[in-house]
This record gives sequence, structure tokens and C-alpha cells, in this order.
Amino acid sequence: MFMRKFFRIVDALTNSMVYLFLSVMVLNTAVSVFFRYIVNNSISWSEEVSRYLMIWLGFFGMSLATRDRDHVNITFVVGLMPPMARRAIRYLADLVVVVFLAILIVTSVRQIVGSAGETTAALVIPMAIPLASVTAGGCLMLLQAIRRTVSMVREDIAARQD
Repeated sequence: MFMRKFFRIVDALTNSMVYLFLSVMVLNTAVSVFFRYIVNNSISWSEEVSRYLMIWLGFFGMSLATRDRDHVNITFVVGLMPPMARRAIRYLADLVVVVFLAILIVTSVRQIVGSAGETTAALVIPMAIPLASVTAGGCLMLLQAIRRTVSMVREDIAARQD
């Protein structure tokens, strides 16, 4: 029960952040176009804001795709295999994803630590803020991958008991 409520909150926050990032990015771009072509005075930091919002949006969106198994995959060969082999490959794929995401998170934290003192060019904010998108997105994807795998294990157990 706790996990269901926890993931409901995680999903709601992730969805909200995706909508927020996209909305601010669209608004920022519209304002930038207005200032550039109507006012004839471009905003120096708008491109950087859009770039970093796109990165945050991408990583948060990837976590939602991880939750729904919507990432690109090749099912042709797996579809030809017997059900037990398909299940084994799915578990193996999930294991590879979890290991990859753990490495991604550790590496991204090292990158953030290594960027201490660096700032972005136009916004002059700590470089750790845009770099944190990789860590945050990686953590969300890892949570979703674990959730997905646990759900698959539960389904397998329930199917064997029937």
C-alpha cells in the first residue's frame, strides 16, 4: 500500500514537472521571438534557458517512458521465442537497465562534484543545476525500472499460483 501511494506521488510530481518544463520552455521561446523580431532587442539568456529546460524535460520524460516500457526495443526476435525465454530476456534487459542507470547516477554525481565553481555562460548559475538533470532523471528512471521489475515478478508469482 505504501509503495502504491509513493509511486502515485512520484508519477504526479514527474508529470507536473514535465508540464512545467514544457510550458516554461514554450513561454520562454515565445517571449524570446517577440523580443527579437518585434522589439528588435534579443534576450541574451533565453536560448540557454530553453536548452537546459529541454534537458530536464528529456530526463523526466524518459522516466515516464521507463515506467510504461515505451523505450525503443526490438521485439521481432524476442517474439519468436517461447514464453519462458521471452520472460528471461525481459528480466535480463531490466537488469542491464538497472546497472546502466546506477552507473549513470554515480557518474553524474561525480560530474556535478567536478563542476564546483563553474557557472553557465549566459545565466551565470552554478553548472551543477543543469548537470543535476542527469542525476535526477537517472534516479527517477531507476525507481521506475525497479518498480517495473517488481511488478513483473509479482505477475509471474501470481501466474504460477493459478
